[in-house]
Amino acid sequence: MSKSPLIGITVDSEEPGAYSNKPWFALRQNYCSAVTNAGGTVVMLPHDAGAAERYADLLDGLVVSGGNFDVDPALFGATERHATVKTKDERTAFEADITKAMLARDKPVLGICGGQQLLHVILGGTLVQHIPDAVPNALAHEQPNPRDEPGHTVAVTPDTLLHRIVGADELPVNSAHHQAAAHDGEAVVINAVAPDGVVEGIDPRPPVLPWVFNGTRNTTSAKATRKSSAPSSRPPNEHVRSGTAGERIAKRIARAGFARVREAERWIEQGRVAVDGVLLTTPAFTVTKDNKVMVDGRPLPAAQETRLWRYHKPPGLVTTNRDELGRDTIFDHLPKNLPRVLTVGRLDLNSEGLLLLTNDGDLARKLELPATGWTRRYRVRVYGRVDQAKLDPLKRGVTIEGVGYDSIVASVDKQQGSNAWLTVSFREGKNREIVA
Repeated sequence: MSKSPLIGITVDSEEPGAYSNKPWFALRQNYCSAVTNAGGTVVMLPHDAGAAERYADLLDGLVVSGGNFDVDPALFGATERHATVKTKDERTAFEADITKAMLARDKPVLGICGGQQLLHVILGGTLVQHIPDAVPNALAHEQPNPRDEPGHTVAVTPDTLLHRIVGADELPVNSAHHQAAAHDGEAVVINAVAPDGVVEGIDPRPPVLPWVFNGTRNTTSAKATRKSSAPSSRPPNEHVRSGTAGERIAKRIARAGFARVREAERWIEQGRVAVDGVLLTTPAFTVTKDNKVMVDGRPLPAAQETRLWRYHKPPGLVTTNRDELGRDTIFDHLPKNLPRVLTVGRLDLNSEGLLLLTNDGDLARKLELPATGWTRRYRVRVYGRVDQAKLDPLKRGVTIEGVGYDSIVASVDKQQGSNAWLTVSFREGKNREIVA
């Protein structure tokens, strides 16, 4: 019998009154029925601050639910708080902890409404605090008509995970939010936008499976079809015999050094992966050492022993497999006897220094995730005279041009005339936070 995946759903919390004269948790039935109808087993998650890591070890996927509350603007570096913002700090702290724990384990996360906004912040983005004040001619995102009816439409961004799932360029959705993800965050791709320009959904970059979304679709799901003479398709979960150890197919591909986990998941959705002669249609599939895996019609090599290399990247090389402009890449200059490797992150064209290489896409993904918490340390030359007292406040985080940055530790090593050398350390790894 196939194992039913355990899907955690975060619950809401309320003070005494109405349902009970003591504090109580709540969750709408349709959250649970949606999971059970899809073959999952629901685990409702109370706000136990010390249990996030244990839950993350246990669960196969996470749904961060919505509710009548907001994400604290302080979490994305805002110094002011709109009068309409109301928070549930204990709930948000738990949801942030378990979301980070799931991402660190490379497990699927689905954020709905406030859950989407929290995930956007965790991935380095900021929020619009109150849509009516921030967006000219905004739609009624807290719709006046019943919530089981569409409130407006959204345009679905082509080539996103959401677009591949729904197979449609436009969706009718209901709407019940006054905060929204801002058009920022280097770690996300916007997958749905309302007619007034408000962001309604995001894919993390590379996308976390499944997608995260503000609205709820009210129409029958469109089903994408693919014509192929390849092997027949197999439904999910018909893959592991009872008592047989296995691992997710995307992780298996990653451990062979072919791709990161998320890239492997896209290959599966594109119909490029087959197991035992059967074409896969979903990454939610587990394989064992006895399964024969084919990628693009070629056998997948045996999983390699995980290895990590240190590479000193010189200036002038691009950190990519191939460059559209024909510039030299680091892979053009690696030793020929090196196996297929992936970079852990990247350095800009004119940057030089340590770059980690690995033959394990799963390891590369974990090391890159901001939630993993690895410290990135740079030695930086800047122009001008630098006052250490002005650098110290960066430890508390900073917002520049609407983009919030977490704690940055910067210290002056030495001053040489009009130049200064600094050591700069941080954990979040936003794109181009350090620019050569």
